[in-house]
Amino acid sequence: MTNGMTNGMTNGNTQSNRHDRRQGDQHLAVLNTIIQQLADVHIKLERLSSLEPNLNRHIAEEEVFQNELRAMATEAFPNGDLVLHRMEHEAARERAKLCKEFWQSLLAKLGEKSVFAILAVAGAIIWYWLNGHMHVPGVK
Repeated sequence: MTNGMTNGMTNGNTQSNRHDRRQGDQHLAVLNTIIQQLADVHIKLERLSSLEPNLNRHIAEEEVFQNELRAMATEAFPNGDLVLHRMEHEAARERAKLCKEFWQSLLAKLGEKSVFAILAVAGAIIWYWLNGHMHVPGVK
């Protein structure tokens, strides 16, 4: 019995010694830290991998959208030519500017001539009336 007790005590002491030795082991502490960090990375990786189907779906939808947008932009340009499109806009602006200048000039000339015509007609009426050629009923 002494042997069994001694053996049990020795095993207890040995386990205690191993536990004490492991607590002071710096390499074991580093390994535990690495294991914990790997577990954290694994959790994050699982989260990211669960997002992959949604990401792939989003990428496919975005590609379709970009293709539609590209097609719409290409339709806006004759033969897909950006420079020709810009030149057509510049020509349209120039035509609009010339049209505006024409109408402003026409209205200005018409206004000037209208004033002159009104004054001329008023002067002719006054001259005609002063010369007595105008017949006003009731007046001799």
